[in-house]
Amino acid sequence: MLRKWIEQGADWPESITLEKSRRVDFATDIQPILELNCVACHRDGHDKGKLRLDERDLAFKGGDSGAGIVAFRPKESRVYTSTTVSPDDDALMPPAKKGGPLSKDKIEMLAKWIEQGASWPED
Repeated sequence: MLRKWIEQGADWPESITLEKSRRVDFATDIQPILELNCVACHRDGHDKGKLRLDERDLAFKGGDSGAGIVAFRPKESRVYTSTTVSPDDDALMPPAKKGGPLSKDKIEMLAKWIEQGASWPED
């Protein structure tokens, strides 16, 4: 797509400015969010909604409500969208009785991580 854009003249609207953005690190930024807020209900033997968040492949696969993580698409990723519903919605994750909702900073971190490709190391 980049090559095609260049071949077509690389038109760049004057109103758009790129800014440097910090790369979200799974181990530092995301793993603690998942471990402290999600894995208790979404792990081997406790896979609420058939969603597991304790293993990479299973987290991306998702559960009864759809894909858990869709790289580059937070609005299609249940791991993110379930954190953005209203606090009285039954779909809120984590639920209020389990410490929810997440802080705005954590929700934004999840979104940014997914937007950046949801890099989750194999190990």
